[in-house]
Amino acid sequence: MGTTAADRLVLLVEDNESDADMYQMMLQELQANPYTEDQMETTTVEHESSLGGAMSVLQADGPSPDAILLDLNLPDSRGLKTLDAVLDATDSAAVVVLTGVGSGEMGSDAVARGAQDFLTKDHVTPRVLTKTISYAIERRRKLIELDRQRRQLAALSWLVRHDIRNDASVVLGWADGLDASGPAEKRALQHITDAGKNIVKSTESVGALLQSLDSETDNVEPVELMPIVEEEVAQLNTRHDNLSVSVSEPDQSPIVKADPFLGTVVRNSLESAIGGNSTESNHIELTIQSPNTDPATIEFEMSSPNYDAPEDIKTISDIDHVEELTDVGIQLFVIRTFLQKYGGTVTHDSKDEGSSMQIIFQRVKQS
Repeated sequence: MGTTAADRLVLLVEDNESDADMYQMMLQELQANPYTEDQMETTTVEHESSLGGAMSVLQADGPSPDAILLDLNLPDSRGLKTLDAVLDATDSAAVVVLTGVGSGEMGSDAVARGAQDFLTKDHVTPRVLTKTISYAIERRRKLIELDRQRRQLAALSWLVRHDIRNDASVVLGWADGLDASGPAEKRALQHITDAGKNIVKSTESVGALLQSLDSETDNVEPVELMPIVEEEVAQLNTRHDNLSVSVSEPDQSPIVKADPFLGTVVRNSLESAIGGNSTESNHIELTIQSPNTDPATIEFEMSSPNYDAPEDIKTISDIDHVEELTDVGIQLFVIRTFLQKYGGTVTHDSKDEGSSMQIIFQRVKQS
């Protein structure tokens, strides 16, 4: 059985009455087919013949259209100015532009300015029209959700980099003014200082992640891996008393494709291998392999009995809600987001003695 309530509202802006009648029939033709009715969304079409009429609908208090089928040449507006006015009046509707034969460049320009798609009038069929509008609505919904996620990340970045970083700086300032007398006090003070510095460094990772997401270019360059690994392992040992890390190094330090934030990937990989459990003894076996055969990759493997391999690792492009990410999930999210820029991958295996993570970088061949 098909649904009786309209699933979507389409605003048709077309001054040619015969064309408008044809598009309305097309939008309702497939949903009236008894063989497809239970699979198709029902559509309500509201028709306006001028830009002024369309603006009145968009500015009214009633339900907002899911899609706008827009003829650019109207009695009171022509060309891309019509599109600009409509886009300024709605932040949710998917706009599909109608163009004449030979106006493909106009259609492409419309998409570049914010329309979701364009259709050439003489080539429109019921199925093409229905599918184009459906796809346009879905793409627009995805863009709105991604924009919401980006704003959430921006707010999180501000909170971490402003509030948490400021508090960590205050802690470091007070610690710098203390004069520890005995070995135990000196050790405790050193831990406080190291932890404060690590907090500051972690806030930089948040900024790096946001910068990576917003960057239009990859900015990937050759980076020597082992100095980064050694620095992050040393800092990890400082932060966790009951932790031992054994590192199996290659004869030659691999050069990998990365950016200045490679340390963020290594740091989050090590922390996720611990599994968030710093109260019990942990051991991580870290093996760096540098094969000289194609494909040129680096395998970065860590094992820990406290680490449970996740079923899936997500990036910003495929999470539905940021709140879905757990603490370990956020670490894995950061890892994969950067690796995606580097052209690398991350996988997990379950073993009898614990689980392991393999991080594979693209290796830069050395002469």
